[in-house]
Amino acid sequence: AKILAIFCVVSVVIFEIMLIKLNILPAKYMLIALLVFTPLGVLTFLGLFFNKIKTKPKIAAAAVGVILIIVSFTGILYITGTMNFLDKISSLGETFSYEEFYVIAKADSKAEQIEDLDDTEIGILSIANENYSKARNELKDVIECEYKSVDTLDKLGSELLEGTKESIFLSETNYSVLDEGTEGYKEDTKIIYTIKIKTVQEDSARRVNVTEEPFNIYVSGIDTYGKIGNVSRSDVNMIVTVNPKTNQILLTSIPRDCVVTLPSFGEKDKLTHAGVYGTNESIGAIENLLDIKINYYLKVNFSSVENLVDAINGIEVDSDYTFTAGPGGYRFVKGMNSLTGKQALSFSRERHSFTSGDFQRVKNQQKVIEAIITKITSSSTLLLNYNSILNSVKDSMDTNFSPAEIKSLVKMQVDDMPSWAFDKNSIDQGSDASLTGYSYPYQELYMLIPDNDAVVEAADKINAVMSEE
Repeated sequence: AKILAIFCVVSVVIFEIMLIKLNILPAKYMLIALLVFTPLGVLTFLGLFFNKIKTKPKIAAAAVGVILIIVSFTGILYITGTMNFLDKISSLGETFSYEEFYVIAKADSKAEQIEDLDDTEIGILSIANENYSKARNELKDVIECEYKSVDTLDKLGSELLEGTKESIFLSETNYSVLDEGTEGYKEDTKIIYTIKIKTVQEDSARRVNVTEEPFNIYVSGIDTYGKIGNVSRSDVNMIVTVNPKTNQILLTSIPRDCVVTLPSFGEKDKLTHAGVYGTNESIGAIENLLDIKINYYLKVNFSSVENLVDAINGIEVDSDYTFTAGPGGYRFVKGMNSLTGKQALSFSRERHSFTSGDFQRVKNQQKVIEAIITKITSSSTLLLNYNSILNSVKDSMDTNFSPAEIKSLVKMQVDDMPSWAFDKNSIDQGSDASLTGYSYPYQELYMLIPDNDAVVEAADKINAVMSEE
């Protein structure tokens, strides 16, 4: 009985200390928890520790003690999971991203390992890219080879398939672009060797009191599965403007092919390509385009969407059209649709089914994000699926919100349970063009020159939400 008493008190004390340290519950709920657990812990200890207490009260104290131990340890597990989650997704100070580069050969090539390409000529792309240069230098430390430059990505990819080049060296992003442009390209080729280059990124956050002041979040959706650390093209580019005083959220989408100026290089390129040079490059490009300040970023990928939607047991979205999309051949009807994670991803990625193409895709992406936010901010979903939500995105999400800022937002939501008013906008007007850009200086690609009036309107709507009190 005395051992149980000591064990009970220790578990309750540890739980209360961790609960206070986590600082995620509003004061009134924290007070209730302390007023319940502390007296019960003390009474249980007294009932079990002293021999003069009669048998029946001692049995009752033992039962309460066991319950307190179970509840306390369950709470400790939840709190530990929350702390680990916040530390894992939050990037503070100097952070790192990684870009992968591949040595590629034809699928039927006799070369199976990098040593098989010693003393050969390897095709490379004629671009001025710091990471690409570092990767080429690293490859030279592994094998003796000569590099042969090719002006365009299409030509480089074709020369490999035609047998003009025995192997080529390019980034993971470029490899994916070739696969999109040439059906079955990845099936017809194989990766012989991989080099990973680490890049340092400084914290770009413009911090505010997130429960009192409005702020802008750049949401970047990169076209990869798995862990979030690798840089890649940013196919989803959205500004989420949050005003905690008026409970307004504005979603502003920018098409991936929109022409922007890359701030680090002073050159024009597609917005999607900015993501290859890091999240800060995308943020700077959008700030220049809209003449706004972005406070924080949230980076997600395919895994984030699938796992999160499944963790909250699906979402409901209102489709503007009936269409079929995705490798699963998912069918969506005009009107309300109940979506799983894979269906939500297919719904938000499809563009070929619509005459307006990417413009409709960004609208569908906004619908998915609104549905996720609406469901998570409901009390029942957050409480019943708490652990599942954290586990679903801990490896596939990155943000420069600090843990303290995230906890402040959660505390505000739990305390006030505000109903958020959503508004959506997108830059959906512009001129189609075939242009060269910084990433592909010798190859014309489809780009969208945004209509100036649409850009000004988008900026005005953001500033209007930011200025309301």
